[in-house]
Amino acid sequence: MAEKVAQFRLAKFEIIKSLIETTENVAVSDELNVEFKQESAVNDENRILKYKFETVISDKNKALNIDVITIGTFEFDKDLPEEMKANFFRDYLEFCVNEI
Repeated sequence: MAEKVAQFRLAKFEIIKSLIETTENVAVSDELNVEFKQESAVNDENRILKYKFETVISDKNKALNIDVITIGTFEFDKDLPEEMKANFFRDYLEFCVNEI
């Protein structure tokens, strides 16, 4: 029996930055600033989507600094329906094939 493979699937997941810094003798404030940044790039020829996600957390006193960046590499089938592509590729950025 053949194994079913999703038309859109995670091929690789990387944590490219994981930083936690604290400042000595400074109390971490209960007031936190949380920021999310995202980028994506699609290579239709190789049927790959790369999704970069960054989470930055800091406190009001600047005693805590957290910065985590991850990249998910997804593969998709050639016959993936356009409506499914629209769901997955919302932040579509066109770029050169060599960048993936």
